[in-house]
Amino acid sequence: MGLPGARAGSVESSHRQDEINSFWGLTSRHLVKSLLLCGCRSPTELEMLMILGNIKNLSNFRRDHYNAVALGGSGNCKVMLVCLEAGQFIPVHQPGIDLCLIVLEGRGMLYDGQTEQMGEPGDLLYARAGESRGIMADSRLVALAIVTPPPGPQDHEQVEQMLTQGRWHDANTDQIRAHA
Repeated sequence: MGLPGARAGSVESSHRQDEINSFWGLTSRHLVKSLLLCGCRSPTELEMLMILGNIKNLSNFRRDHYNAVALGGSGNCKVMLVCLEAGQFIPVHQPGIDLCLIVLEGRGMLYDGQTEQMGEPGDLLYARAGESRGIMADSRLVALAIVTPPPGPQDHEQVEQMLTQGRWHDANTDQIRAHA
């Protein structure tokens, strides 16, 4: 499979492939660190290849709102692929779970209760359990999310209500920028 804008065998093609290999190497290191921080066991090399090799194939977007694709997990953590189109968001809410987010594609913002963390491919973003948090996509966004402990229905009741109403944040949460 060729790379856009590069002729096969060219120096440009080789350089672009090196960038892609470097990115996936960095992403796999972030994934292992994130899983260990969240109390999960370190994945085997085969599991890593299975996760990273299938991410692009597993990306799945919805027209109405974000989509979370479950990749795996345990009693201690859950690993998901979070897919958002430009302008879509996960409303600001306060779940009792830690979140590690690795941006794989696109650009977006994680509001972590105090600041707006901008993320681009290769960035690792984090929000603590109990903090207000939300995600907004500036462009089509694909991110690997590792949460601990796995969320329960109570962790996303507010998200469901706010999505139904098309609201980015609730008046009871911290004052942050309004959804455009």
